[in-house]
Amino acid sequence: MNNRDKTIDIAKGIGITTVVWGHVGQSCPCKSEIFLFHMPLFFLLSGYFFKDKELTFINVLKKRIQSYLIPYIVFFTIILLCFILLYVSIGYSDRIYLSPGIIVYPYGVVGALWFLLALFEVHMGYYLIAKYIQKEWIKFIICLICLIVSQTAFRLGINIPLYIGSSLSMMLFFHIGYMMHKYRILDSSKYRLILLVISILCYTGGIVSGIDIDIKENKMEGNLPLVFPAALGGSYIIIYLSYLLKEHNKISLINTVLNYLGQNTLLIFSMHLLCLELARCLFKFPPADEATVLDGICITIGGIIGSLIIGIQIKKYILPYIKITKLKILS
Repeated sequence: MNNRDKTIDIAKGIGITTVVWGHVGQSCPCKSEIFLFHMPLFFLLSGYFFKDKELTFINVLKKRIQSYLIPYIVFFTIILLCFILLYVSIGYSDRIYLSPGIIVYPYGVVGALWFLLALFEVHMGYYLIAKYIQKEWIKFIICLICLIVSQTAFRLGINIPLYIGSSLSMMLFFHIGYMMHKYRILDSSKYRLILLVISILCYTGGIVSGIDIDIKENKMEGNLPLVFPAALGGSYIIIYLSYLLKEHNKISLINTVLNYLGQNTLLIFSMHLLCLELARCLFKFPPADEATVLDGICITIGGIIGSLIIGIQIKKYILPYIKITKLKILS
């Protein structure tokens, strides 16, 4: 753990906190501002750690199935079973509705698992680009074309299945994350400050112009040339804030908490919708459309803690025993 980049872990910790808070409904007073950057931030940070270029396609496929698709299946099964047991136990069995398509288009308490599918697609897609394209500017152009094609399809009402549309839109953020690491952008105080000023202007412009983003639905409504800089600007502001937090030891408790959340992002992401529902049912919080801001903060904290408690048990006692290397079809 000592080799981990604490700035990135803190950024992920802030990011996952905003994800959970943004999902508590109207009790989050800045939901649209959060949605403007929180998912682009995670794809950017994922690209920051991309190192698969030198591996073979089969090895990368095995690695990413193990990292994303196996957890998807495990969390999907456990979350759905827990949800059914919860609703049956409190007399809500008549409110349970499950369609066959939920396995490939998750909704409700398993809705957040779309992110694992999209991460798998982005990693594999970017691997193919990085493997066969050497020039960085060409990679950028290809990722930009992916964004334009995906958003054009959305505006024409064409739904690209299996979140491939969302993955195509996020490819450019993944590439920029990779470039930030390759060229050590965060190591230069000069670049950090310049980028911060530009990011604040872009993010503020996105808020003022009323840009509406929902990456799960591949929705980037507004002027597309403004959407990307606004989302990128919001993401960089979080990264810069994380750098400042890392440098100030006087607030080490906050750093420790955010760092820990950042190291367990996928667990929280996968489990938090179920845990938000548990918090509302067990502690009698009002429905999302009736909750106050204080209710939303309390539910957010409960959702994060519950996600960690349940998710860490799954990570410790279930996931280690399901290995993709045992599948002969990929040998």
